[in-house]
Amino acid sequence: MAPRSVRTGSSPAGRSTVSRSVAPRGRSKGGQRLPTGPTISPQFTIDWAQQQARCPQGKLSTVWREYVAREGQPYPLVRFSRQDCRPCPARPLCSRTTDTGRRLHLPSQERFEALQAARTWYASEEGRQHYRCRAGVEGTLSQGVRAFGLRQTRYRGLEKTHLQHVAIAAAINIDRLVAWLEERPQAKTRTSRFAALAPACALPSRPLPSTDNLCPPGLGDLL
Repeated sequence: MAPRSVRTGSSPAGRSTVSRSVAPRGRSKGGQRLPTGPTISPQFTIDWAQQQARCPQGKLSTVWREYVAREGQPYPLVRFSRQDCRPCPARPLCSRTTDTGRRLHLPSQERFEALQAARTWYASEEGRQHYRCRAGVEGTLSQGVRAFGLRQTRYRGLEKTHLQHVAIAAAINIDRLVAWLEERPQAKTRTSRFAALAPACALPSRPLPSTDNLCPPGLGDLL
């Protein structure tokens, strides 16, 4: 997750290392999912010191309670007044229920701020350029799983399984080398079977991102 450092340590040479998860942080997984464009929790302003939340329409929350999940992680549950939410013109974009005000199930402050920082970084030009390199890694894993049986091992024991992985990596290198010599074009992004069931008018009209500038893994990247 960037730009937050999620794990630090020391390399054999004595240098400090920082691991970073380069993955896009999705939108909030709250229950207020509306087809018209829901108002999600990142659009709310959270004041952790005062334990209050402010909605995009400027209304303040009236209830802030701390709970502990089954996994032992604390989380606050925030509620807004029904008197504020019921006449709100943006209510159809915010909540389905008409009996109560909007509720927010927030993560802990540390996790919330880390998610906000990750979304901001990923939306930046640096984040997009850095994430483009991941497409080559994902393509390599997909090729190993779909064409070379990487998902399942044929043998028992870690040493034999590692030998199979090394052999598959060598086979991928050879296959890519042959494809490069034969000048075979790269395959286009596949449409999933579920997406193929959707009518043509429901599919997004914007073109898929180009793969010309992706960082291709070299022949020595796999071994």
